[in-house]
Amino acid sequence: MPPIWATQWGWNTLPETWRGLPSIWGSVTPQQQIEYTLGALDRIQAEWPWMGPAISASLESGPTPPIIRSRALR
Repeated sequence: MPPIWATQWGWNTLPETWRGLPSIWGSVTPQQQIEYTLGALDRIQAEWPWMGPAISASLESGPTPPIIRSRALR
């Protein structure tokens, strides 16, 4: 069986200045987003040997936090 790829996964954040409707998917703080993403990558490596690439994309215009970028490229 080929490995399963996880694509377009992650946790939603909204800027502190957000004045629109809340996200229908919920949201977390930027710090929680980092912690959850790193935790998910650790869990994938430790518990899911059948997992292929885990691709997490960002649609924001700002830079990706360096800790996420460096961890994802290992």
